[in-house]
Amino acid sequence: MTNLLVFIASTALIYGFLRMVELARPAGRQGAWRLNVGIGLINHAGTQLMLLTVGPATALLVNRLGGGLIDLGPLGLWGVALYVLVSDLGEYLFHRAQHVVPFLWRLHSLHHSDAAMNVTTSNRHHWLDPLLKGVSIFAIVGLLFRVTPAALAAYSLICFWHYVVHANIRLGFGRWSWLLNAPQYHRMHHATASEYHDCNYSALFPIYDLVSGKYRRPEPGEFPETGLDDGRAPATLIAAATWR
Repeated sequence: MTNLLVFIASTALIYGFLRMVELARPAGRQGAWRLNVGIGLINHAGTQLMLLTVGPATALLVNRLGGGLIDLGPLGLWGVALYVLVSDLGEYLFHRAQHVVPFLWRLHSLHHSDAAMNVTTSNRHHWLDPLLKGVSIFAIVGLLFRVTPAALAAYSLICFWHYVVHANIRLGFGRWSWLLNAPQYHRMHHATASEYHDCNYSALFPIYDLVSGKYRRPEPGEFPETGLDDGRAPATLIAAATWR
């Protein structure tokens, strides 16, 4: 229950701040928030009730069960950096799979169905998505590394950047877009037009897109419309929970 309350409080603060920025400098159409907020709350509450934690906490759980080939403790800050980079690589690989494996895409397409992408889109995921990621990619990270509290805290804090990445704001890094994900860079990944499909998958560091050939540098003023190309989108929480 404590984790859920912390999630609600921190998310509300981030939503409130970024919402003001979105209203002042929108990159596209303004959208409704209620559905996305409801989806996010249900997903997070569900993972807590099922005792299946997501992301960094999964690695810690696997460590407690005996996993962890490499102890990050003696590596200090280098260990923190290594954990962040490898975890982000795991996010990247899982995301690529979501667009290739039909079953995973049927779930992930809910996230892409938002025709007015905004800060709340960051929590618009099918309830199975975080569970599948937790028991696959981050379980593997837990088997590979014996994590430290510093590494977990650093990655957890950095992950709040995902809210900014999905925000409906005109923010991009231009020629430096390969260094860190940004709203303009990620908006191209969510674009409706087919010319944008299959690019810019990275969660935090676009270097993985650059290496794999999926990097597309945004042009000045390039903020395409978002959503699925067939226009499908759920209208209710029940429709989202049973999304296919």
